[in-house]
Amino acid sequence: MYMMMYKKFSLGTLVLAALFCFSFEMAGQSILRSGYSGSVEVGALVQKYPYMVVSTSHGATNDRGLFLGGGVMVEFPVAVAPKFNADPTPAPGPFEKDRLAGVFFEARYAFLGASFAPYLDLKVGPAYNLDSKSFQNGFVRPSVGLSFGSLSVSAGVEATVGTYVVERSREHYAYLPDIEYDLYGKCLPYMSCILHF
Repeated sequence: MYMMMYKKFSLGTLVLAALFCFSFEMAGQSILRSGYSGSVEVGALVQKYPYMVVSTSHGATNDRGLFLGGGVMVEFPVAVAPKFNADPTPAPGPFEKDRLAGVFFEARYAFLGASFAPYLDLKVGPAYNLDSKSFQNGFVRPSVGLSFGSLSVSAGVEATVGTYVVERSREHYAYLPDIEYDLYGKCLPYMSCILHF
């Protein structure tokens, strides 16, 4: 059921991307315009129970297609694994049920093009788990993309490392003087659609 819902979401996103594509002038590349650059991005971390990512970034682009800036993002589950319905506090891993908010530095290099401009993008920064007070997390997201007009699509990998409090320790914090931490690292495929302005 969740995979069917995810496939429908992906198809809907692609259809919206195509409609946006035809609504913008193809000759003018927003991603290559020098000066202030901003964007809004909607993406997904691809796994059995996918995560949505919504972010915005702002910065400056020089006349050679190099963008430097930063932004904010939120990540949240599209569907939660059934094990959390049976037991609200199993020992979690990253990207299973928690919502995250983060800030990031972004560097992007767009290659000159006519109707289409390919680019390389890198986002890196810390993220904060909104559902756990004791959570440290860092991420790196390299990606490649293709820009047409004011819209672009990208694909890449998000590598995440950090520590989290084991749920059993967090649940019984009042009775246990020592909190138990775990270290994790995870890489997930990432896809997105971006509107540049």
